[in-house]
Amino acid sequence: RKEAYIDHAVHHDLRFRDGLIGTIVGQFTVEEYGRYLEQENELRRRIVDLLARRLKDQILDTGY
Repeated sequence: RKEAYIDHAVHHDLRFRDGLIGTIVGQFTVEEYGRYLEQENELRRRIVDLLARRLKDQILDTGY
């Protein structure tokens, strides 16, 4: 149930998803950001998938 909530929030809540992606992209160097812009669609999808997996792992590890 919690995993489904995370999937829905990360994949369908646009403000939440864009905020998470912005937090990640904001940590990029100028060179990394340039590479990000070249492949933005693919990298956004990968970032969202990794964030969802990370959030699920944290919930399962901590027992929340």
